[in-house]
Amino acid sequence: MRHYAGSEGWDATRYPAPAVAAISGALSPTQVQAVEQLHQRMGLTPADATQCLQQHAWDIERAAAAVQQMRTAGTCPM
Repeated sequence: MRHYAGSEGWDATRYPAPAVAAISGALSPTQVQAVEQLHQRMGLTPADATQCLQQHAWDIERAAAAVQQMRTAGTCPM
């Protein structure tokens, strides 16, 4: 039986996603944080979020805008 952890046990932001943790070895802490933010914000896989951020000079706002623009145009492969 699982020990009750309160509502904090369900807080997804407290623990990094395993997929993000798996790619974090090749990235700086700032880049890992950017990947996590784009992953959560846009629903991209961590690998797709990393690729998108690399293509947009690690600028989260530019990367998110590009994803949204591609989704609107129906050309987003992610």
